[in-house]
Amino acid sequence: MRTGDFYEAGSVKSPVSRYGFINAKLRARISMILTEEFSSSLLRSASMEEVLQLLKETEFSPVSDAYDRTGDIQSAELELFQMQIGWYREIVKITEDVVQGFIRSMSLKLEIENLKNAIRLWYGSRIKKRPIGHRAGYLYRERILNNIDWDGIINAVSFDEIITSLNTDIYTKAIEPFRTAMETGDGLFKMEIALDRMYYDFLFSSAKELPSKDRALVERILTTEIEIQNINWLIRYSHFYSVTAPELEEILIPRGMKISVEDIQSYLSQETRQKDPAALLKGKFPALASLSIGDKGSAASQAILFEQLLEATRKEEFMKLISGYPFTIGIVLVYFFMKNRESRFLMSVLNGKYYGWKSERIREVTG
Repeated sequence: MRTGDFYEAGSVKSPVSRYGFINAKLRARISMILTEEFSSSLLRSASMEEVLQLLKETEFSPVSDAYDRTGDIQSAELELFQMQIGWYREIVKITEDVVQGFIRSMSLKLEIENLKNAIRLWYGSRIKKRPIGHRAGYLYRERILNNIDWDGIINAVSFDEIITSLNTDIYTKAIEPFRTAMETGDGLFKMEIALDRMYYDFLFSSAKELPSKDRALVERILTTEIEIQNINWLIRYSHFYSVTAPELEEILIPRGMKISVEDIQSYLSQETRQKDPAALLKGKFPALASLSIGDKGSAASQAILFEQLLEATRKEEFMKLISGYPFTIGIVLVYFFMKNRESRFLMSVLNGKYYGWKSERIREVTG
């Protein structure tokens, strides 16, 4: 798949003609996404049934209906995933040229997540000899961008059959280096990191086709996204796994923040309750770097707290785009950021109510 598959470069449209209609349309929608009143109502709900009833009055009624039909939380998750694909396709239809192409490129993230799930099913069944049973029924099997044979991946008897089922070399190049690790049961983590790296490389490449102002904006936002992703992995991976500094540096995505091997090694050598991830962020996110979380309890609670702080920083970066010059691709980035955030919040609430969590715990997880 090439960026040229989606659009022709060299558009001479003015920013106003390119973004005038989409800016007005998306601003109206953004104002309705995850309002404080709606999110509070969901959190206050006393039961799963109350949450589902609230959803029936929103665009998420198909998610509620899916659960009503099956009583299965995974069916609701699958329905929400299909809705996410639909959001991208809808905006593609009302945009043109290079913007349309970049939105298609953004939706590659959904295809990659589905690919990870398909490979996990294959790995669990073929390599770990675990029954995957009904879980395979919750994999999205329709085309997202590329013509991937999802069942072919799940049922592959060899790594080569996975490659054949992909039907595109964009993924082959990313996962081929991990053939031995996957076949010998050495895990999927690094392969999945490679897919994430590929996604960001693809977006940076697609951004080159955008007008200069849009390209600069996208590259700034993508760099921030990578920085936050790297920090999340740094905190979570180093807390819960035994890993050397070079190994940790190896999994961080390029283009984001660069943390020296020495700093990582110093951080990893500390006892859990003395670890202060904020110390690694000096100069990058000053507000976070001033906060010490070394005494905030377990490694799990530290990781959750830091993820919430990073998400707040991420939201702030996107919200800056709303107050700036209106005729840029920024409005599109904000819209999808808000919709994806809304989806994560909704699934956290549904899972929390499904498993009987108290509202306080759900609120903690959702931030």
